[in-house]
Amino acid sequence: MSTAADTIVKDQVVVRVPREVKKRAEAACKAMGLPMSSAITGFLRYVGDERRIPFEFAAPAESREAYFSSLRQDSTDYRAGILDTVSLEEMKALYGLED
Repeated sequence: MSTAADTIVKDQVVVRVPREVKKRAEAACKAMGLPMSSAITGFLRYVGDERRIPFEFAAPAESREAYFSSLRQDSTDYRAGILDTVSLEEMKALYGLED
């Protein structure tokens, strides 16, 4: 007797990934008792069903030194009167947050 799984036509997907990424993924899948092909199939099913990636893409966080450098510059500019400031009332009005 044939089952639905016997009649599923499967395609092959070939991707190139950095070796270290593949090794880490293999180790994680092995620890979960899951073949990597099943993990990838699950990912593709999710993308196909939900029409979105199950994680967020974001720009890399600004380096710590660049962040603090920017804060120091803003502080210097503020003390020198270079930065524009607004009151809380002005900010509320600007963004439609009136009480």
